[in-house]
Amino acid sequence: MESDHYFDSANEALAFCRELTKAGTADLFRGQTKDWPRITPSLFRGDDLQREKAVAILTQFIEWANAVPQMGRYWGDDQQIIAIAQHYGIPTPYLDLTTDPETAAIFAAVSSESAPNVQAVIYCFRRDDLKNLPAFALHELDVANLWRLKAQKGLFLEVLTESDVDLLRAFAIRVHFPARLLREDERRTIYPPRKSALEIVIDQWVYRHMIADMLGGFSDSSRRFMIRRYTYPGIARWRAMPEFAPGWMNWEVGWVFQDDNEVISPGSDSRRQVALPRGLSIHETFNCLEARISAILDRYRTDKQPFDFEIVIDHYPVESPIATELLNRCWDGLRVHPYPEQSIVRCLATTAVALLWRLEHPETDWEKLLWGEIKTIDVAPIGGHLDSAMVSRKSLMGAFHDSYHGILTAYARRRVAVDPLFLTNYVVDPWVLFDFGKFARMFVEEFIPSCIGWYWKSCLEGEDRQLSDLWAISFNPALLGFVTLSSYRFHSPIATEVDVDHVVLISSDMDEDDIEETFISCLPAILSGSKPFTVKFTDYSADAREIWEIDEVIEQCQMIVRIGGISVLDVIPGVRDFDTPKERHPRDIWEGQGLGALHIWAIANNRLTEINGVPFAEIQDLFQVFWRELLESNAEIERRGRNQPDWPG
Repeated sequence: MESDHYFDSANEALAFCRELTKAGTADLFRGQTKDWPRITPSLFRGDDLQREKAVAILTQFIEWANAVPQMGRYWGDDQQIIAIAQHYGIPTPYLDLTTDPETAAIFAAVSSESAPNVQAVIYCFRRDDLKNLPAFALHELDVANLWRLKAQKGLFLEVLTESDVDLLRAFAIRVHFPARLLREDERRTIYPPRKSALEIVIDQWVYRHMIADMLGGFSDSSRRFMIRRYTYPGIARWRAMPEFAPGWMNWEVGWVFQDDNEVISPGSDSRRQVALPRGLSIHETFNCLEARISAILDRYRTDKQPFDFEIVIDHYPVESPIATELLNRCWDGLRVHPYPEQSIVRCLATTAVALLWRLEHPETDWEKLLWGEIKTIDVAPIGGHLDSAMVSRKSLMGAFHDSYHGILTAYARRRVAVDPLFLTNYVVDPWVLFDFGKFARMFVEEFIPSCIGWYWKSCLEGEDRQLSDLWAISFNPALLGFVTLSSYRFHSPIATEVDVDHVVLISSDMDEDDIEETFISCLPAILSGSKPFTVKFTDYSADAREIWEIDEVIEQCQMIVRIGGISVLDVIPGVRDFDTPKERHPRDIWEGQGLGALHIWAIANNRLTEINGVPFAEIQDLFQVFWRELLESNAEIERRGRNQPDWPG
């Protein structure tokens, strides 16, 4: 059955493939350029090192997909998860096939004119032949909400035995022709610009993986760029932060499980035109657009007919289609979530305002004009990447709740009473910080439009004024795992902290009662066998002196020793420090891994210079003095802890 057929053009090759379909000789197709000498799954390409990396990436993706709640409907179904991975360029043992020869021809096109004289080939198969091959498994999967799979009329051939890949040649009719340049309309056919809820989630993983991979090439610098997404438990008494509760999303399962949502095929009868008004104030523009969009959604609620928005901006014919795409992506992201209709209308109207204002008034902060005082916040969905956008300060302050204030330490409660934003430097869990209803309203009506506005700004500043393929903001407030002010990245003491669970942060304004509560809160963990803690002093990064030379720090170290706090600390975190010459010892022992019990005791007793940079073998006498006091502190802190009325032990 193996055969080769050569044609002078893609049109002739396609006509031949259609004849094969009519004759029942072929019903599955795969297109590729002949740059690939074999028809081989991506997981099996490259040398041993490349394959090892490919397996690692696929494994990471499967583990992620089986862990994040956004992918809950696919948990345990690795076939669907691998199919999703295949469509996002992640190496898999799958080969893409299609039931449509025209789609195969598009995949055989080249994306650059710099590739002259490239030959293309379409492999043509009979489904029944492939089903009977023991080294392969044909998967016809209907992956809910994977719009690009539907657009490509796709299915998958899993290669079970790599050594048998070449057997496929015996069952293929190969149709050869000169590769042609991929047209933009063809690219949009196989990769729909609209994004389903699933595809938005996958884009977030792809982007986060890309950033992590990029930073991996800068090992010396990567740590300072990586924002840690963990709440500091020391902000709570007994270091017991609340667990995530379904009540955060008001028990509405629609926030987690979206219904299947078909991509809208644009047509003249499905378009709902939104002409953006000019010459009005920003508030007048918003009111006008709110009324127009509300009328469109009223009609949708009545006739239930899917539709596309079509943005019309006078004198901006080039930008109008891109603005249309942005508004439709926003609509796709909103319509699958259980937002109140009023919030959806306001989000879309504000997004349209942002699109117009970035064109008409590029140097003006439209958010300030519309909302007044603003704050920039960072959010990241569980398992996704970080995005920043602006919200009004009034909405942000109104979204905070005090439901969990009872678990906070006295120091934290005192600080929050003065400034509710204080917690955002230590707590990134939105369910701890916010009332869900108020936060969700702020998120949809302010954060999402502002975020889209920044994508639009980047688009307008680009040379080709095209919307980037990578556009992955979250539309789901219920599944955010990280929310805080953007200042967190620069000012929070835990932004780059590697192990927040085992560090004690001491602020400059803590008194002895605060320090006592902080350290006795660590005691239950130590008594249950936890890894010991280290100490870091905050608020002194601008001080040119060494930490042990600062009077306030010396005084706080004395408080720690007095209340027995050194008992919960690692005695000497990193013994190697004591074998390091003094000239290599500026601030790294307190800015890096933190201070241990011996450090704190030595600072409190003004003896750190006796051990700093000195080999451990030479400080044995001093260490024995420290050790006796450490044993005495064990009883002291336990006595103080057990005297607490809410002692959990």
